[in-house]
Amino acid sequence: MNDQQSDKNYEKIFDLIQEEIKKWLIKYPIKELEDLLNEMAKNVKEKANLSKIEGYVTLINLYCNKCDNETIGCGYHIKTRLYSKDKIIECHSGTQNSSYKIVCTHYNGKTFELPDSLYFIQGIKNSILDIYDILNPGVLKNLGNQYIDISAVVSMDPNKPIKKNPEIIKDIDVFRYNNGIFNIEMTWHFDDPKIYIV
Repeated sequence: MNDQQSDKNYEKIFDLIQEEIKKWLIKYPIKELEDLLNEMAKNVKEKANLSKIEGYVTLINLYCNKCDNETIGCGYHIKTRLYSKDKIIECHSGTQNSSYKIVCTHYNGKTFELPDSLYFIQGIKNSILDIYDILNPGVLKNLGNQYIDISAVVSMDPNKPIKKNPEIIKDIDVFRYNNGIFNIEMTWHFDDPKIYIV
């Protein structure tokens, strides 16, 4: 009888902890990521002289390892496709150009650089790492020689109804968040460091 009561108490505590984690995720790193991408979309809208952004899909890839005892270093690739009526604008940035610029291609073929690119790049990277760290506490601090690849697909559709209770699903190597308008699907895996030696 005592064992059953103990198990029920443990389950209640576990459920409470899970609820607090969900609230923290929604209130901080997910909200921060949503705000950053919406601000980026607004800047693209102004720079490209569009009347309205109908939605976007952003692909984020981080490949990270421990640089020293405290620091995590991440290569990255970020690509966003923004929709405005029948027009599409693509913006991208990545470690390979090492200039910390987000370059956008207008639907008419012209390109432009997004103002405050570094602010957006750092903010997106930090938000993704913060989400991962809340979901998997302590893993990033104890990477050792491993590399971790974290990928996220983030989309926004303002025409969809917002959900009163956002869906949050976490599995071993997958995380999904869906509030109707803003969605995230995040996956991760670990790689042998030899793969990255050039």
